[in-house]
Order: sequence, then C-alpha cells, then structure tokens
Amino acid sequence: MKTNYLFIVLMMVLFTCGEDSVDKISDEAEVALQMNEKLVLPPGAFQVNPDDVEIDNSVTINSNGSGTVPISAGATMNNYISFNAPNGNVTAVGMRFGTSGPINFVPINTSGATAGTGSFSFQITPEICDNLSSICHDIKCYEFAQTDEGKISKSNIQEVAMLCGNCDEPSCAGLVSQADCSGDTGYATISSSLTGDLTASIFINCIYNPPTNQSDISTCFDEDDRWCASVRDVGESGNVTFNPDDPFDFENDPYFTLTNYGDTENASDDITYRLQSGTGSWNDGTFSYNVMVKSDENPTIYSVTGTFICPSDDN
Repeated sequence: MKTNYLFIVLMMVLFTCGEDSVDKISDEAEVALQMNEKLVLPPGAFQVNPDDVEIDNSVTINSNGSGTVPISAGATMNNYISFNAPNGNVTAVGMRFGTSGPINFVPINTSGATAGTGSFSFQITPEICDNLSSICHDIKCYEFAQTDEGKISKSNIQEVAMLCGNCDEPSCAGLVSQADCSGDTGYATISSSLTGDLTASIFINCIYNPPTNQSDISTCFDEDDRWCASVRDVGESGNVTFNPDDPFDFENDPYFTLTNYGDTENASDDITYRLQSGTGSWNDGTFSYNVMVKSDENPTIYSVTGTFICPSDDN
C-alpha cells in the first residue's frame, strides 16, 4: 500500500515538473511576441500595421552600434534611432521585436531635419521572464522611421538579448558579457519616504552614446516591491540640473523617473512618479541625485535621493 502511494506521488511530481517545462517559452518568434506584448512606451505611442502602408525608400535607418544590446526585465532603457531623410519628412521612429506584427511608433519633432536621431524610453515589464525559459534569448529588434505621409522606412536590425538566465547558462556565453547579465554589474541606492532605503546590485544598466552625449541608467531595486528608477541624458561627467521645460525636450533634457509596479500584473496598478526638479552629479562612474517627484494621481511632492554606480565596462 505504501509502495503504491509513493509511486502515485512520484508520478504527480514528474507530471507537474513536465508541465512547468512545457509552459516556459523558448521559441524565438514566441519570445518576440511576448516582448512586444510586455513593451511599455511613452504616452502618445501608436501602432502601425506594416502591411497597410507604403515604403518610403528615400528614408534610411542607420545602425547606432554593433554587438548585442542586453535587455533586463523591468529596466527602463533608451532607444536611439538615427535616420537620413532627404525630404525632411520624418515624424516618428519605432521598433518591433521579431519579424511580424504591428510596429510601435513614438512621435518625434525633427523640425524638418534631413538627418538626425530620434530617441524614446522603453521598458519590458518585470514579469516577462515568468513565461520564458531561464536563458538569454537571442532576439532581433527591427527599427523604423515614419514620414508625414504615413509611409515607413525599410528596417534596421539590432540584435538584442532578453536576459532571463544566469551568466553561467550556456545560452548567455558569447551572446552577452559577464557584466551584462551577472549580479556584479554595479550598485545602486535609493532613499525616500515612498521607497524606504533600498539597494540594488541585480542589474545596473548604464548606456552612454558619445556622439550625442545621451545616456541612460536604470535598475529595479526590489523584485517584491518592484521599485524601478531611471535617469537619462545625464552625460558621463560633471553636474546636472533637472528642470523639465514646458514643453519637455525628450531628446535632450535630463530626466528622472521612479515607478512602482504594485503587487499585480495589472498595468492600472502601476504608479509613476515624475520629475519636478533636482540636481545630480558624477564622480568616477557614480551618479548621485537629489530630486523632487510626484505622481499624476497625487499632488504630494516627495524628495528622493540615491546613487547609480555604473560598471567600469559601461563608463
């Protein structure tokens, strides 16, 4: 009787483990679909079905770098898309993971420029890896521009890695560096009445683009509370004044964002605290900040202080 009971328990365990492994997604097309579904873009973003529009062959997209760009779940990043447009007619730039589906566009103000770089922040929400295999997923990101006539450019392909695995996982070797996916990628602190005192060393994402002096630093502090913070366009040295203009110049103004993703996967539970004013400064790869933020839902203004200590590889 005991033997039969043990056999049944073992079979149930094996069946459950088998179900978990089947549920995890590793197919490239399916992973790209999940990334598109979990993609968060700035207000005003819109989608275009490429099958419904014409191609403008006069507009081209330039590659802004070589190699694979690592993407960590919950980290806010900037995408810089450089274009050439002899007719000065680019009004939006966009992206899509994988080879099919709608393109996600963000409007930009080019003032009729025949060449330039459009940028916007994006994020893959923290729960993305819950559905994916625990590996580094090799994915292609297709970048586009849209014209004032609604036409789109041909795409530029940027290789990206969705980091859902540890550095010692075979899929990560040769795809991303140790600094990209390990916990030893930097350090960050944050302190406020909103967050309490938190630290992060799971993934400090530091990107600097020398030609434009644009930069982006982001991390998530606590996987349970899901507090994530990011700064952008703060260069890599000197002092920074956070004082958003009205209207805000998304491509050039330094900015700080603090987001709490709540306790559920419902986006309506997310609260974003936006910059009101503040200062920041660099000291040998460490960016320290003291800013004032508030949410759209609450007029209370909160003081937030903290640091981002970037890995030496990224500075």
